Formats: sequence, structure tokens, C-alpha cells
Amino acid sequence: MRRRRLLRRAENDATLLRFGGKSCAETDDALRLAADASILLTYHKFQDDLADEKGAKRALAALLCRLGRRGYEKARARMPEADEDIRQALEDLRRLEAERCPSMDRAADTSSRMTAAVVPRTGDNRERILHQMFYQIGRWIYLVDAVQDIQKDMEENSYNPVVLRYELQTPDISAVREPLERTLERSLADICMAFDLLSPGEMRT
Repeated sequence: MRRRRLLRRAENDATLLRFGGKSCAETDDALRLAADASILLTYHKFQDDLADEKGAKRALAALLCRLGRRGYEKARARMPEADEDIRQALEDLRRLEAERCPSMDRAADTSSRMTAAVVPRTGDNRERILHQMFYQIGRWIYLVDAVQDIQKDMEENSYNPVVLRYELQTPDISAVREPLERTLERSLADICMAFDLLSPGEMRT
């Protein structure tokens, strides 16, 4: 399912939070934040598996949920807003998948919100910049993942907004490559623009 693949990628990208660290000598807070973000995303992946899987996989997901509950509760206590944003984004993605929504922007928005959710709520300019950067990273990840999975999703009749948006009948994307590249380049440009705004002084604030 696209949700599980998305969560796995988001777990890996949680380490990008180190860009928001205060200095090389103060990495503990950034590492703790990345760890909490990874725990939240991992636990929600287990919950997703529990809802979708059957048999042995479902039993394993239930076990992992029980084992991970304590760590999840601690991470949620430190990042309650992030946890709620991730949960809501996953619910929205489940609904879009059930509706087989053809909007790439609406589907990618769920990934964007999950990625941006783990940005520290500092209320300053750095939060605004990081939120924009992480939002666009999540959008780019989701759309690249969807393009890479076109053949697999078509074979399994799984939800893929790129397939639905362009009404693809085969995995060949030659006819839609140009608009796909434009939308991906737009996100990359916004990521780079946000990163350029993160001056060393702001990152140490």
C-alpha cells in the first residue's frame, strides 16, 4: 500500500531535521527530535499495518504496536501536535485512496503534511522556512514514489494518483513526462529556495 511505503520513506527523512539544529556542539536536541519523529511515524506505520493486513502480518503488527506503545506515548507527549497532524494526514490519505481520487496535489498534500508535521514549533522565521522546505520535500517524495510505482500499482490495481490523473493505460509515461517533470521541478525549486533562506545565523538561533 502507498501509505506504508510513504511512512517508510518519511521515517528515513526524519533525520533531515538536523538541518534545523542549533549548532554542531548542540546536536542532542536535534537528534532527540529526529528520534521522536521517527518513533511517531513508525508507530503509525504499525497501526496502518494492523488496519490493513491479515493473518500473520496482522498479528505481527499487533505485537509491534504493543511493544512500541511506551516509546510512542513518550514521543507523542513531547510532540502532540506533530502526532495529531500525522494521524489526520493518514486518515485523509486513506479516504483519498478509497475514493481513488485522481488529484495528484491532494494526494501529495497528505505526504507534505506528515513531513512538515515534525518541524519544531518555535514560532519564529526558522519554523516558517523549515515548514515550507519539509512540505515540499514531502510532496516531491510522494510524487516520485508514485511515478516509480506506476507499473507495480497498475499490475496490483493499487491506488496511484499519477495513473488516475493522466488516465494511463500502460506504464509508459512518455506522453506525460513533461508535465510530470514540471511539477517535480517546482517542488525542488521551492526546497532550494527555502534552504537558501536558512542562513547559518538562523540555524543557530
